Amino acid sequence: MAIDPESLDLSIQQSIPEIGDVENTVSQRFSCFCWLVHNMRRMVDVYGRLRKKEDWAADPELVQFSLPLAGWINDLPCDLQVMYPADDSPPRISSHFVGNLHVYFHLNILNLHRPQLALLDAHAADCQWKRQMMICYNSAKQICRLQEAIIQQFGIISLRYMQRGVNFAIYTVLSCTVIHLVSRSFLCRIVLILIRWL
Repeated sequence: MAIDPESLDLSIQQSIPEIGDVENTVSQRFSCFCWLVHNMRRMVDVYGRLRKKEDWAADPELVQFSLPLAGWINDLPCDLQVMYPADDSPPRISSHFVGNLHVYFHLNILNLHRPQLALLDAHAADCQWKRQMMICYNSAKQICRLQEAIIQQFGIISLRYMQRGVNFAIYTVLSCTVIHLVSRSFLCRIVLILIRWL
């Protein structure tokens, strides 16, 4: 506990010839997961410092976390990548670990962008609220697809193997539900405005 987290090298290491394939795979997967946990922890620390400010959700110190997240997903080894079918069906995943890893990635995105929804005006002309909502909504949809794939391919029991425990899986589902409800209510408001206008 006395180790400074910033001193850790959490980069994804290439295979090391001196150790076996299984150890290389476990090491890579553990590093990928630890990077996400470390990123979430850093976001929480920044939130703790900024939360008393009125517009904390738009503070550059917090917003800058989006770039490393984009880099993380692009730099994943091939065996940890997930390809999403165009027809919105659940993706094929190689293990529940891979599915849960991607769920945690999308939850990082939700936790980064969701607070900005409360800060921004949904009816502003700059469309910043809509942009943030689409980022959150896309991640919420991917989480739903991933959890459906995990259940279909590995059974409901595999949600208990979520890296942060079953309570984390419940929190994730509730976060997605809130995003879906907010996006639906926003669409309903737009339709009502259009109906009144016509």
